[in-house]
Amino acid sequence: MLLLAGLMNPAAGQNGGSNYYLFPIKPGNRNYLAGTMGELRATHFHAGLDIKTDGVEGLPIYATADGYVSRIKISTGGYGNALYMLHPNGTTSVYAHLSKFEEEIGDYIRKEQYKKESFSIELFPAPGQFKFKRGNVIAYSGNSGSSSGPHLHFEIRDQRQHVMNPLNYGFSEIIDNTPPSVRKVALVPMDINSRVNKAFKRIELTPVRNGSKYTINRKISASGQLGIELLTYDRQDGSPNKNGVQVIALYVDDRLVLKQEINRFSFANTRDILALTNYGVMKTRRTRFNKLYIDDGNGLGFYKNAVNKGIINMLNGQDHKISVHLTDTYGNKSELSFTVTGEALPSGNQVFTKLPLKKRTFEILNNTLILSAKIKEDQAPFANVYANRMKHRLTPSYYHNNQAVYLWNLKYALPDSADICGDSLYFNFKAMVPSNSAFNFYDKSLKISFPQKALFDTLFLTTDYRLNSDSTMEYFEVGPVNTPMRKFAGFTFKPKLEYQDKTRYKAYLVTGKNNYSYQGGNWNRNEFAIKTRDFGVYTLLKDSIPPTINPLRISTGQIRMKIDDDLSGIKNFRLTVDGNWVLMNYDYKRQLLWSEKLDPAIPFKGEMVLRVVDNSGNENVYTKTIK
Repeated sequence: MLLLAGLMNPAAGQNGGSNYYLFPIKPGNRNYLAGTMGELRATHFHAGLDIKTDGVEGLPIYATADGYVSRIKISTGGYGNALYMLHPNGTTSVYAHLSKFEEEIGDYIRKEQYKKESFSIELFPAPGQFKFKRGNVIAYSGNSGSSSGPHLHFEIRDQRQHVMNPLNYGFSEIIDNTPPSVRKVALVPMDINSRVNKAFKRIELTPVRNGSKYTINRKISASGQLGIELLTYDRQDGSPNKNGVQVIALYVDDRLVLKQEINRFSFANTRDILALTNYGVMKTRRTRFNKLYIDDGNGLGFYKNAVNKGIINMLNGQDHKISVHLTDTYGNKSELSFTVTGEALPSGNQVFTKLPLKKRTFEILNNTLILSAKIKEDQAPFANVYANRMKHRLTPSYYHNNQAVYLWNLKYALPDSADICGDSLYFNFKAMVPSNSAFNFYDKSLKISFPQKALFDTLFLTTDYRLNSDSTMEYFEVGPVNTPMRKFAGFTFKPKLEYQDKTRYKAYLVTGKNNYSYQGGNWNRNEFAIKTRDFGVYTLLKDSIPPTINPLRISTGQIRMKIDDDLSGIKNFRLTVDGNWVLMNYDYKRQLLWSEKLDPAIPFKGEMVLRVVDNSGNENVYTKTIK
């Protein structure tokens, strides 16, 4: 029966107070978290709690409050097996990565899967069809979908399906007396007339810890406008996992200039995390610095008391006290403090020693192109920048030994090349793309279509085309690579090589030497089009090898198979016995298929046929007669 007494508390609050929700796994016992709501992930904010299950599957999951099942979703990736419950107070609880469901729900799902002949399915049961009391068992923990290990993903959403912080509801099962940690702080010059330690360069510093206090014991100077970034995390007692920090407040000279509080958000804005974190550092080093300033393309509603978007104006000759206060959900606090001395913008003939000596190089920081070159004897240290068919002479912004550094505002014009002290640099800048408007770009190797608001900030588009050493592969580069994109853009490549059997070719993102990530796409006559949110290097590869199929167990009671594909990946599969469709559960992480009968009493008998198709259309068929 569904309506069990369970652990229902008659005195529980009715409006979502501290007693309204029951902890969904091992309630009343100590629990540990692998992830918290609002935690910074690669491309999204984590939407709930990841509750540990001691590395095992099959622990009972309890309804957090009275309610009924409003939605069920079964998918290969994402949340895997997920259940949604609607509660009388209007909130929705979500339980994901499940191994199986309460018996009546499981029977309902299985019948619908057989009716639709599909493993992946989304269902919306009638209101009240599956009612549960607070504390009834509704499912069992697992590792389905994109989970990296057994755990329960648990969410509480408001009436608009915005995610709320479950830890705000007073779960005593989680013990947290540990304050947030600060690993590094970064100081960033915010425009071409700004400097940090006399250079136009983002610098990272490691603070010294004394209990919950952090300091930087070295002299720091800055000119113009300064931005602060923080590498920070929070831990609960007894757990090594690095979780998110709910509240971060930035003070300058004891004045609050920015408060960031992550306690509720909409899924529609979750990709805006790419504007909150330093995307370039995340892509290159896999560390997520939290920006304590608001970029123009950042539309998140996490901020309060923002003064000048959190950007600090450094006053010449004045010491500025910078402090950052961090607070987790349980009220544990940490503080970072340091002093930055304001200085006038340095003149070009000063000599500093904070930059490494290089031959010649360039990089982009905050709409500014940074050019560096070794100064040669008997040559004037001038740089000639060629843009808009004009030559612009630059004097050094500053020096390091025999190296001169020059700054160019890319919003003024996109340069084609530069001559610095006898050395030449060539750029692949093609267009300045606005962040809020739709924009189309065409050249001889590709076409790009950016929809409105596809970008977080102005893009200084670069493109390139090249062949490999033996002219058997061609590469289409679209960048800058370390630039985030909010919406999907259309990339259309114009190949120069001849491709036989075109249907087997798909687009791949080059992620390393001989490493390729499937992107899909389709031919349109002699052009190849994809939709993507990633800048990078693309190529077209042929996948002519069908997926592999390996039987593990085939009997009248159960069928277990392993399937895999070496390049484009599995697109779909279908198994029949004696002509009848059979539900095969799929765990892509283990490449495992296993059967689930509609009626366990009926044995498998007759010809078994498994068809597996990859994303390039290659098919493999395995047959066997079950007696």
